[in-house]
Amino acid sequence: MNPRAHVSLIYRFDNIEQVKAHVRLDGDRRFFFYRDPLLRLPAGTKVTIEWNIATGDATRLLQGSVQSSVEDCGVWIELLDARPLRDLGPSPYTRRSRRMATNLEVEIEGQPSLSRMLDLSQRGARLTGVVGAARGVQLRLGVPSPAGAVEPLGVAIVTWCDGDECGIRFERRDPAGTNAVALLVKEIKEGWARAWHATHPSFCCRERGVVDPPMPSCGGADTHPPSQPDPSRPSLPTL
Repeated sequence: MNPRAHVSLIYRFDNIEQVKAHVRLDGDRRFFFYRDPLLRLPAGTKVTIEWNIATGDATRLLQGSVQSSVEDCGVWIELLDARPLRDLGPSPYTRRSRRMATNLEVEIEGQPSLSRMLDLSQRGARLTGVVGAARGVQLRLGVPSPAGAVEPLGVAIVTWCDGDECGIRFERRDPAGTNAVALLVKEIKEGWARAWHATHPSFCCRERGVVDPPMPSCGGADTHPPSQPDPSRPSLPTL
């Protein structure tokens, strides 16, 4: 299996209020319904999601896992990384380079276990599971290749820490590392170019409030009863 393979999803909202309304809580778990009657993904599928907001608020990048499918309607996704959800207000901050969500395993020199890269740009990345991360610490990174080897990404500097996550800035004085990062960014960008797109429906978040099917049960039932199929769109076989 290609360790870099993932399912990329993009969902476009009109404004940040719609985003807030569609994050559903069940205890300490967070869920999001990706509405598209053509989308078929089996329970357990790992996904990366980009929430694109028409008003210009900062794009949110999240990791998730498909919890269940709703026939002719879409899929319920459990959101696995909470940091992008902690402040869903408008952001005044704009990154100098676009971050793309990933779900890559990362090998860090001197660490006993693999970490994960949650998003990436040519300049930096967001990691989780880094042991002993602290601002200013240098990390030497590598990522598994489809062939099974580890491809070095050179040296990076930790720029912030928040719980079990940290941000890094790639050391640009390392030409080999800079080139490796550029190739990885290109690969992930091409993957996002093939991402599944959907848009928040105009009938939702109006008089009736949020129009989503029932949330999945705690037992994670794989499929709910059919919910108002769209006859204008053809069926799609399960991926």
